[in-house]
Amino acid sequence: MDAVDGGGWLATDFGAVLELVFTDLQAGRIDRARKSVKRLRYQAAPSKEICQALQEEASAVLDDAYARYSGFAAAGAYHNRVENSAPLGLDALRGSTRNSVASWSHPTDRWQAFTAGARDPIVFRVDARWAIYWTMFRWAQDMSLDLEAGAIEDNYSGRAMAYLRHALSGWGNEHLRKFGYPETPAYIGNFETAGPGIEPRLGSDFGLMVNIEIGPFVCRKVALFQAKRAHNGNADVGSHSGQLATLARRPDVGYYLFHHQSDEGHRAPSPAVHAVADVVNRTTTAGKSLSDTKIGIEVRDGGWDLAAFMAFGLCDPASDIGRKFNDVEEGMRILGDGKIAPPPSRMFVYAIADKARVETLRLEIRRHRYRELDLPDLQVGKDRGMERSIDDDFEMSFP
Repeated sequence: MDAVDGGGWLATDFGAVLELVFTDLQAGRIDRARKSVKRLRYQAAPSKEICQALQEEASAVLDDAYARYSGFAAAGAYHNRVENSAPLGLDALRGSTRNSVASWSHPTDRWQAFTAGARDPIVFRVDARWAIYWTMFRWAQDMSLDLEAGAIEDNYSGRAMAYLRHALSGWGNEHLRKFGYPETPAYIGNFETAGPGIEPRLGSDFGLMVNIEIGPFVCRKVALFQAKRAHNGNADVGSHSGQLATLARRPDVGYYLFHHQSDEGHRAPSPAVHAVADVVNRTTTAGKSLSDTKIGIEVRDGGWDLAAFMAFGLCDPASDIGRKFNDVEEGMRILGDGKIAPPPSRMFVYAIADKARVETLRLEIRRHRYRELDLPDLQVGKDRGMERSIDDDFEMSFP
């Protein structure tokens, strides 16, 4: 057992429970010992062969992204975005790899060096974060190709989360299991309130609640997002309801998610996330008022790459991105601007935890007048010879 030999994670009570097992065996209490064995929680660390196979898979994903150029590769041309994104994941890496990435002086070189180094799960301080990052990477690439194919903006928040569900349910869950932690499947939930929408009060399209519990790695955070389409690097962040002015009052949790599209013949970068403070700065620099109904700003550069933002920002307890919470009540209070009710009328929940914890999350959220809805049923991979429903691979079934 690699975990017991020091090669994997052990629960804090592992030693005490194991001692009970030995005590019961020595006393001949076999049935009692068997029950105690079931309480042992540990990581069956992946073998070198499995890690090598995972590295080869990540290499294939990265090679495909470079070959297509849309999304990740195109984003590498934007200095400020990669300069912001590359440092996010440094602390997730072990010393030698971290130092190697940091040694590159140019942001684009650091960006490429980080992603190349991150192909190997062994370099991560918490190995399962490899699966989180590459799931987010695939998600961002799928959305880039979706927009390149001409997806419309209507309900694009739902489409984005449906793509995340697809990335999590098949590839993501399959690869999380390979790291040998106690049952930690991934889940994405889509919730709406039964009452009227209150986005004008919060200035957001949706809230996002993150709950990750993978062995020793625990992260619980919330954030508010306004999603916009950017065409050829330009986006209109104005509205008749004063979205920007409202969200600007929440710099601790407010973000803009920009989905990039380009004219035919041009490759668009992957989606990017900008802090609301950055959007405010771009607005005032353009000589616009936050309450204007039309606010055209340039957003091609800057912000964070979506995969890096999610994997090493919002899903990292040490990052300043998003707000931490201890329980659903506190999370709702943060999202609702200091009030338990009403929270955002639309919210997504991204969880990697055992089924009991996920079910508890869902029940607690429902107590706040939310109902859980299905995500859009999309077709993905048409140009890669793998067309299927976005829900075909989803393994966690909830009533």
